[in-house]
Amino acid sequence: MLLDVVRSLGELGVGMSPEELDQALNERVLELDMTLGALVERLDTTAGLILAVDESRPLGIPGESFWFPYTDFLLRIDGLSDLADAIAKKAALDPFIASERTDEWVIIKPAISLPPPWNAYEPSVAKEVATGRMYIVSSPAFLERCISTIESVAQSSDFIRAFRQLSPDGNGLTYLSPRMTRQMHGLLDRVIEANGSSVTTTIARFFLPDIGYPVGWVVTNRDDGILFTSNTPSSHKSTLLTLGYAALLPALAVVGTSMLAPEPSATQSPFD
Repeated sequence: MLLDVVRSLGELGVGMSPEELDQALNERVLELDMTLGALVERLDTTAGLILAVDESRPLGIPGESFWFPYTDFLLRIDGLSDLADAIAKKAALDPFIASERTDEWVIIKPAISLPPPWNAYEPSVAKEVATGRMYIVSSPAFLERCISTIESVAQSSDFIRAFRQLSPDGNGLTYLSPRMTRQMHGLLDRVIEANGSSVTTTIARFFLPDIGYPVGWVVTNRDDGILFTSNTPSSHKSTLLTLGYAALLPALAVVGTSMLAPEPSATQSPFD
């Protein structure tokens, strides 16, 4: 376990001491009724991330010409229901956060519509009562869209192409659709347009997947290390760089401002 490694190194004088580690683990997380140690104990779990890019809806950074496509996001983490309950308990005392409970869901979301530049999103934390799963989502409507859809991305021809020659067994997988790889290149193009080309952007371009190409990775934990396999021709040392670029899209959503009015959702949220 990682904590055992940190503790052993601390006993040798490397990094924080065991006493400092114990003190850190006893600290409350975000001032919630939950300690960091209790949270770490639950991290041996399953997690998943979904990003959905809408290329027709540009979002701009306030005061800048830089923009990125509207990107919905959903992070699902199993085994952290206690964290969702702690957030909901604190939300009950905050007039700007709404906490709702039904037989199926515990929902924490903004009590009022967010002003620009965050009006394109309704960031929420949701706990599914039956499973204890916690979701962090760009909006309750997107959560409903994800859990109610009858179509699976695994059924698409692009997904099948990306994983056709990869092992079906592993501890995790990552899939980038042609739309996502196209937007990753577009994001880099706009960075270069704003700041100029550099050695860093040249290296980044070299490691990014081809434009419009579906990419799949399978990761397997083994006794002798971690094995990455993929359908990309580049070194797997580029994996973290590529995933870092993909992660920029939801991160930018936090500071992005909608240039278009948010589209009304045709699907009713399960939390209304």
